Amino acid sequence: MQNRRTPLIMVSGIEGMSPGDMVKFVPQRKSRDAVGYDVKAYHILDRKTREVIGHFPVTIYPGQSILVGAGYVAAIPEGIDCQVRPRSGLAARHGIILSNAPGTVDPDYRGEIGCLLYNTSEESYTVEFGDRIAQLIFTPIILPEFKLVASTELLPKTTRGDGGFGSTGKGMNDGGGDEEYREAIKVHDIALMKAALLVGEGSNCVRGCKMDDNGVPIHDQDGRFIGQSRKIGCVIARGRSIVASGCNEQYPGCPPCAEVGCVREKEKIPSGTQLERCNAIHAEDMAMNNALISGINLNGCIVVCTAEPCRSCARKLAGLPIDALVVLHGGYSTCEGIEIVEQAGIQVRIIDPSEVG
Repeated sequence: MQNRRTPLIMVSGIEGMSPGDMVKFVPQRKSRDAVGYDVKAYHILDRKTREVIGHFPVTIYPGQSILVGAGYVAAIPEGIDCQVRPRSGLAARHGIILSNAPGTVDPDYRGEIGCLLYNTSEESYTVEFGDRIAQLIFTPIILPEFKLVASTELLPKTTRGDGGFGSTGKGMNDGGGDEEYREAIKVHDIALMKAALLVGEGSNCVRGCKMDDNGVPIHDQDGRFIGQSRKIGCVIARGRSIVASGCNEQYPGCPPCAEVGCVREKEKIPSGTQLERCNAIHAEDMAMNNALISGINLNGCIVVCTAEPCRSCARKLAGLPIDALVVLHGGYSTCEGIEIVEQAGIQVRIIDPSEVG
């Protein structure tokens, strides 16, 4: 299931193509999680004029190449990269590849999609009408701006420097690039976790607090609840910027638990169970609510929480287009929230409490 809006690609069969062939030859995926859309062989084109010069079946001899037309014209949306790539089965079993792989169908191209098939094997191969010969892969395009600077000394410094071909092999530690990358992510995660812990200080949850004879939590001389153990905080970040945050606190209009006590403790509900009886909005939920109220798009964000999310919060996180969930190890309970988030294909990273000080 996609998290982003699905692009619409308009496809038209070439002149004279029957409605039945148009349906048959439109790009299709063959499995639920396949990313390649199959291209089928419709006719043979001249490489220079792009005119039809033959029909199938046709035999490609060793070392020979032919230009195969797909039978349709596609209007690729602006901002989408459409690559024409070989099919792994043809390449592995028969040595049939694309001469210009990967080819690109630009958004402003309005000609028939073609595939330049090349036989790299020592045996002839016959292509039949409708055979799957290539696949289309769609990815977002990044169009950078270039800025001229006076000297290479003004460019950002790197460990690799001016090392060219082969410079990342001999003489460099195996996996060093991955290790540096993971370390940089970890430093960022720890900084955000510290922010989440500070946000959690604002929690007014009194679960586990020391109570007086009337069931009201007792404060210390600094006004803090004595024995408070549910100071859960959450921050949502895009890159290095925190875009939303929240802690666990009562919903608007609810009598403060600091005045009436904890409903779940009064009812002697075991920790981690019957969470629906709680009057608090969980930290993750509060952060998501605050993002919604502010009109913040969470696409590509990471969610950082000082405890494992409950099943309810985890299901909501699983439905978001976020890049990762970062959790502090050793939260007050295990609610299978991490498993739910991981099942949704979202990366979960764990921070040890010793790392945040």
